[in-house]
Order: sequence, then structure tokens, then C-alpha cells
Amino acid sequence: MSWSGTFHHIAYRILKQYASLIGYGNNLSVLVKVVKNESEEVRIKIWHLRDESNKKINQQEESGEITEDGKFKLKEQTQKSIDKANGDIEAMLEKKTKEIEE
Repeated sequence: MSWSGTFHHIAYRILKQYASLIGYGNNLSVLVKVVKNESEEVRIKIWHLRDESNKKINQQEESGEITEDGKFKLKEQTQKSIDKANGDIEAMLEKKTKEIEE
């Protein structure tokens, strides 16, 4: 086994190789749960970033820095970025889940 890669990737490979020795057999559902929890935590952080961004956009409109149309445009751009990030997270989650279950 090559030891190159990130800490998490190396730990995953070790766990997958020796799972049966610690009572998991070939069932790595615990690892899948960990990956899903991690992805959900990232989504929550992204939602908080979106909320912060929207608060700043609202403040800019209230202070007259941007128009109401500008506010809606910025919020739409923010949401598009959030949607893309969530899509990327979902794709990574699916890829990692398949990798674990192989």
C-alpha cells in the first residue's frame, strides 16, 4: 500500500483494508455515515455564509449603496453559487460513497 495522499484518504484506505480486524467486516456503513455527516456540516456552513451574504446585501440596500434591483440581482447570484456548491458536494458525496462501498 502506498502511503501518499491526504490524511483522510490514507485513514480510509487503512480502515477499508483492516475493517474486519476491528469488527466491521466488509460493512463500512459507519464510514458512509461519517462522510454523509461531514457533507451535511459543509452544507450548513455554506447556508450560514449565504445568510451572512444576504444580510450584507440588505444592509447595502438600506444604506443606499445598491438599488432594490441590485439587491435582488446579488441575492440571485449568491443563490446560484450556493446551488453550485451544493451540487458539487452532492457529487463528491456520491463518488466517495461508491468508493467506500466497492
